Amino acid sequence: MKRLKRFITFLSVLMATATAAAQSAMGPYVVNEIMAGNIDEFISPSWNFDGWMELYNATDVEADLTGLYISDDVMDLKKWRLPKSLGSIPAHGYARIWFDDRLIIPENVPFNLDMDGGTIYLSDRDGNLLSVTPYPQAVERASWARISDGGSQWAYTSEPTPSACTATSHFAW
Repeated sequence: MKRLKRFITFLSVLMATATAAAQSAMGPYVVNEIMAGNIDEFISPSWNFDGWMELYNATDVEADLTGLYISDDVMDLKKWRLPKSLGSIPAHGYARIWFDDRLIIPENVPFNLDMDGGTIYLSDRDGNLLSVTPYPQAVERASWARISDGGSQWAYTSEPTPSACTATSHFAW
């Protein structure tokens, strides 16, 4: 039974990845950078060193975040709904989203990024996948980022750029 459940989860992840890749094609909701190992770099609105991710809007129009969902579970794509207070991402702009399981700040995602690596799913109001972003094991004080904003290559950088262009970062291959 355990093997069957893992196999079903594996197939679900494959299907989710293919669906999101076909739908997103450089749309307005591109996960651009993830920092799960934020041990002393950036202070969150709840005055902690919480993990975060950066969304990049690769389009020429503003992208509303209201009502979208973030999850780390392919079986529960509507795990947490982004509140209206997060606003929108400007055209060719950025939005940082904090992860904090202590629920101190209502705008923070109420679960943590997995230090062992994981996958972030971003869905629309109807549960349709917009983005599926796997990330590797965290490295303290480093983020996992796209080498160019919205690009296809990823690497670790010890110069995270939350809410800013990654062009100034140095990457470790």
